[in-house]
Amino acid sequence: MTMEDYDIEYLAKRLDRLENENRRYKRVATLLLVAVGSVFLMAQVQPKRVVEAEAFVLKDETGKTRAWLGMAKDGAGFTIQPDGKVEQHEATESGPILQFLDKDGKMRVLLGVKRDWAGETAYVSLLDKHGSRGSGLTVAPDGSPSLRFGQ
Repeated sequence: MTMEDYDIEYLAKRLDRLENENRRYKRVATLLLVAVGSVFLMAQVQPKRVVEAEAFVLKDETGKTRAWLGMAKDGAGFTIQPDGKVEQHEATESGPILQFLDKDGKMRVLLGVKRDWAGETAYVSLLDKHGSRGSGLTVAPDGSPSLRFGQ
């Protein structure tokens, strides 16, 4: 073995070792980059979004209005109808209401707050197919609940 063969063999081994080290450094750098990038992406905080409007209108895929929500002078009230008709109700002196109507336009569910001399009473009323007799749940201003069946 000549000196020249020894130098070539030495250089080949050294080059092989350096290439292996370089691959290791690339792998470590890639893993560190992925880890730092992951931490950065997970640490981003989504800002709280506030949507403000005078009214909201919900429409179906055909563009038909299905619900409306807005503010009246003394409170809010709206009606959702399956056929797309929307009735806006100003809150009465007694308080805001939410009504759900069936396909025939009959009131079936009432959700509201009544205001009177005693305070505010929260209520849910479930009505029959004629929009009259039904059941309900009421919570009086003092916190006492009542449940009624039929009228």
